Amino acid sequence: MPEESRNMVGRLAGALAFAALAAACGGSSGLTSSQPAPSPVILADTSPGRFQVSVFVSMGGYDRTSRDSATLDINVTAGGHPIRFTRNEGVTCNGTALTRFVGAFEGTFPLDGISGKAMTCEYVSGTKSASVTLAMPRKLRILTPREGEAVSRGARTDITYDADPSGAPPWGVVAISADAKASALPMNTTSTHSALDTSTFTPGPGSIALTQQVILRGILAPAFRPVTGMANLMTSIQVVWR
Repeated sequence: MPEESRNMVGRLAGALAFAALAAACGGSSGLTSSQPAPSPVILADTSPGRFQVSVFVSMGGYDRTSRDSATLDINVTAGGHPIRFTRNEGVTCNGTALTRFVGAFEGTFPLDGISGKAMTCEYVSGTKSASVTLAMPRKLRILTPREGEAVSRGARTDITYDADPSGAPPWGVVAISADAKASALPMNTTSTHSALDTSTFTPGPGSIALTQQVILRGILAPAFRPVTGMANLMTSIQVVWR
């Protein structure tokens, strides 16, 4: 990948993760779509403790190609600027080497392989190394209806799911038909159940999708400055509205 493309990917990963963290904590990232991303910096010393680290995990997805995988981004900045590594610095997580970008390291993992488990990542810079251990949330699962099931349309369509208990209830519970979309109201959503109005749907193929955000707490990274992290959990199923 050309260097300029790596710059763009690294900046985007860092900006998205930082913005998501700020939003989850009720704050603001300070970045808007009209502002350019901060320029990269090169540090003379890239040993642990010289920069800030944030972790963003995207677990699952809304289609068959993404719902069984997870993407991990470890974003590295100094004074708000992404770091351009120049001395073969690297990160491995659970033995898998992450791809290095400007300001970020990224890797993809099977979702079932990390769901609800601890993940240890090791950063290496020359002869120095340091670890970061994360407690991964468990994956988001829709329990009922089931994949491919025929679901009756109505003023109250019930959906049950298994969400990670360390996060808030899923904030995005959405049902879709060929010509309409319905979103569950917060008052109708709990940590295990949601109900929404599908009475205006036309019969035929459709889908149900869930999203949950979880702040990663208890990150163990003694050699680094405080590490922040969050996870975005997603899943969906295909149904037939009747």
